[in-house]
Amino acid sequence: MFKIIVFDFGNVILDIEMEKTEQALSALLGIQYNVMNQGNVPQIFLDYEMGLVSESQFFDGLKSLAPSKILDKKDLLDAWNALLGTIAPEKIQWIMELRKKGFKTALLSNTNHTHIQQALSTIRSSFRGLDFENDCFDYVFYSHEIHLRKPNPDIYLYVEKQIGLKGSEILFIDDNRENILAAQTLGWNCIWLQDRDLLIPTVQDILSNKK
Repeated sequence: MFKIIVFDFGNVILDIEMEKTEQALSALLGIQYNVMNQGNVPQIFLDYEMGLVSESQFFDGLKSLAPSKILDKKDLLDAWNALLGTIAPEKIQWIMELRKKGFKTALLSNTNHTHIQQALSTIRSSFRGLDFENDCFDYVFYSHEIHLRKPNPDIYLYVEKQIGLKGSEILFIDDNRENILAAQTLGWNCIWLQDRDLLIPTVQDILSNKK
């Protein structure tokens, strides 16, 4: 039986519309890129996700990508946060019910300070009285705070050490295939979630078969 369920955040729990930020930033900066294609991502994006640069340094870095343009930070901030969507209420309730049933839960996300602060602010507004991180999870791991990001194997080893469990005791759900493959090499049980709307039935099916 699994002792902990580790959730990715974006497109597993939180709805993400990556193309909105891609389009908004491309329009502001005058460059085309695909955030999901690592080969086209400016290094400043990855550094920010690893917590290697501050928010101010990140936005200065964005401005430097289009030195001939006069860019307002608020416009860049709005574009950067455009990808953030909502969380279906049933997911919140379901995760809390899992904890009541004795499952430990964790959040493991490649993210950055700006996105997390905006996401948590939106969650507080949408779910009054909910302390998302503490009410839904026993552990929270953000790439920018621990200076590691998926699919680097070190991030999975770090999580194992922090939670005191081995891979065979972990069920991990992520929408990125590379992240799943990396976790599997360390013995983690994984679900590659390709449709965020199927999170609950997919996990419930796995848990039912493990009884």
